[in-house]
Amino acid sequence: MEFEVELETARDYVKGFITDTQGNKEEISVKTDQDSLSSLIKCIEEGARKYSCSARDLLKRAKWVKFVAPEMVMDTLDKKEGARIGLVVTKGQAQRAYFEGEGDNPAFGFIVAKEMIVAIDEEIGPEGEQILKPREEEVRDKVRYLLEFGAGIIVISLLNAPRNPENERFVKEVIDSDYPRHYLGAVPVLVASDFSDARDDFLRTNVCLLNAYTWFNVDHFLRRVEAFLQKNGYNYSLQVTQADGRADYIHRVTPLKTCVSDQIAFIKSIYG
Repeated sequence: MEFEVELETARDYVKGFITDTQGNKEEISVKTDQDSLSSLIKCIEEGARKYSCSARDLLKRAKWVKFVAPEMVMDTLDKKEGARIGLVVTKGQAQRAYFEGEGDNPAFGFIVAKEMIVAIDEEIGPEGEQILKPREEEVRDKVRYLLEFGAGIIVISLLNAPRNPENERFVKEVIDSDYPRHYLGAVPVLVASDFSDARDDFLRTNVCLLNAYTWFNVDHFLRRVEAFLQKNGYNYSLQVTQADGRADYIHRVTPLKTCVSDQIAFIKSIYG
């Protein structure tokens, strides 16, 4: 007999939905303790007992395991335990980061520190034409500054990038060539136009900033869950169910998409 397993973690509970090849389905709910992973393990063990087998036997016979965790991003934001972000913007935007309202950009001091924003000279025109390509030396200087001040992840968000992401991608290429991912101390580099095609530069930037801020916590927790499953007999990679309905492997997960709400509503709830 084989099984299909779907797991869901929330702040107060962990739920499991286990279906066997004969169509029988069991639902298990376990109250969440201080460690969500421990609660998830208890949920799997309880589900296995309903099929009169061990957790290891159940996982060895699982065709797939899908995981839903809508609270991971919110927990990181509530605890203010996100990554230290370095943000690269277009020249003239370091003080506002595309925010046109009164006062400071609401992301400042919460998601990104003002001193961790650098600007480079580049330009993409309103029709997507490349008017000015970034200079490699300037990119290197600004990134070196961000790394010296503790950036754990870098976001590149340049003006008009959805019309033509060439300059954003060039900046990423320069960084990746200087700091390959296999080098000790290399940091992830996120390009804003990869996360949103919104023409609103402020919205697109903040979508990427939120993903960057929560990146490590989400990735670390998902990999802990996957490691547990594989250690206990599951022979495949964990699939993570996202808000768009897709189930992706961990390396393709977008943190904001683990939330139930859509990105625009989510950002409005965070920034008021």
